[in-house]
Amino acid sequence: MKQMKEGDEPCGATNRLKQSEAGGKQRHPYRIITAWILSLLLLVVGSIIYLLFRPEEILIFRILDAIGVMPVVDYLRLQTAHILLPDFVIYSLPGGLWAASYLLGMYIITNGLRFYTKLIIATPLVITMIIVEFLQLANIRLGTFDFRDIICYSIPLLIFIFVTYERQ
Repeated sequence: MKQMKEGDEPCGATNRLKQSEAGGKQRHPYRIITAWILSLLLLVVGSIIYLLFRPEEILIFRILDAIGVMPVVDYLRLQTAHILLPDFVIYSLPGGLWAASYLLGMYIITNGLRFYTKLIIATPLVITMIIVEFLQLANIRLGTFDFRDIICYSIPLLIFIFVTYERQ
């Protein structure tokens, strides 16, 4: 085992310092925490919109009923029944917020990886969401095609690609 001498730095500290001095991929912990909080917030806001304003015929409400939390959801839905939101906000925005949440989380997790590696790891889910919309258009998959869904999925995807490319 190599003895450390005065002036030696432990385990790659010099490389990390050089990387951060050169504008490398070192990130401050508060930025990572802030990004995770933002990712969670996007997820929660999309879920709240979905639970409070979508019709109760969808599968998630049967699941919530089966686990016994539907009375709470019903109470919250009653409290917000007077709020009128545009169809775009109710039917398209939650998916876009979830896509943005996922991609932001993937951006954090894949920090330090090469651009193309990040794309290969992070983008298939959102690309699949877009493909599913087109399958709905072709009546190959059940569901209602909505071009606004494609826009809501594509915007976070394009931002992810642009930011990832710019910060490589």
